Amino acid sequence: MLEFLRNGATDDAVGSLWLRQVSALAIIGGLILLAQIALQWSLAGQQHDARVIAVAARQVALGEKIIKASYRLTGIGSTETRRTAQEELQQALAEFQRAHAGLQHGSDELGLPGSNSSEIVHLFGAIESDYQISVADAMTVVATSNQMGEFHQAVQRLSEHGPALLGGLNAIVTEYENEARQRLSRSRWLAVGFACLTLLALVVLARWSVAPVMLRLRHDVEENERQVLEMGQLFTASPSALFEVDANSLVIVRGSDKAKMLVGCAADDFIGHPLSSFFDARLEINKAVLQRLRAGKAFDELPVLLIDARQNATVALASMRPCAESNQRRYLIGVTDVSRSRPGKSGPAESQSP
Repeated sequence: MLEFLRNGATDDAVGSLWLRQVSALAIIGGLILLAQIALQWSLAGQQHDARVIAVAARQVALGEKIIKASYRLTGIGSTETRRTAQEELQQALAEFQRAHAGLQHGSDELGLPGSNSSEIVHLFGAIESDYQISVADAMTVVATSNQMGEFHQAVQRLSEHGPALLGGLNAIVTEYENEARQRLSRSRWLAVGFACLTLLALVVLARWSVAPVMLRLRHDVEENERQVLEMGQLFTASPSALFEVDANSLVIVRGSDKAKMLVGCAADDFIGHPLSSFFDARLEINKAVLQRLRAGKAFDELPVLLIDARQNATVALASMRPCAESNQRRYLIGVTDVSRSRPGKSGPAESQSP
């Protein structure tokens, strides 16, 4: 009986390795996705920070413009020039008030999120009194430029509260800038952290998923080499004529020295030919053997009538076992000539009858 040779990789092992590879790719993909989400969140935050800082810095410039415009009105005598200066002051005051509210509570129009830290809230609270007085005085300057007594009192109060307001606005701008730098630093460390985490995950997953694959490949290579060596030893030592055929086409891919003697020709003359070319498919005993071969069913010592290269018939017993070589499905077929053991054999005519 021929030895049964198995394929080195089982379905369970292949499935386990496939699951490890998919899991590793999913983890790496998840880390990359999280890193991208964190990056986009950081970029969006930086855009908000830039907008907030620009508006806050603009507030300082508007505060200075309001104070200077109020002083300038005190020296303008021309009615037309005074009206133009009042319109500029009124426009600057409206923009100043709108931005002040947007910085604290948010504004879609100005692109301000309105999410301030407790320190920023405290700084806004510290200048609230000066802000309210300065706005009220600026509005008085616009409305009472012809009433010189009230007009000069408003300008005087602006000169008293304006520097404190501008100092507070500058402090708010500085705090916005400091917080933006801190967030940028955290974003950089977050990016570095994700990069290190991804590298660490690659190392761990390589040991968890790639290493078993390499071990499996090494095992399969060694197993294939062992099978090839065993097959060579089997072809050399077997008392039967051995044929190795492709499982799909039943084409002969290898034959032993005894196989050459049995078919009566060199290996080059039968390798690459279908095994059925040496069987008379019209005989029932040969039909049964060929059907079992095509079905891939192993069998032991079934009688066959072999037709060699010289058209001589030989009564033999055939056995088959599936095998694998280089991960290719093959059949190993052993044929034992039994016609020689029958007394009185005189030639092909006698060998025609089993």
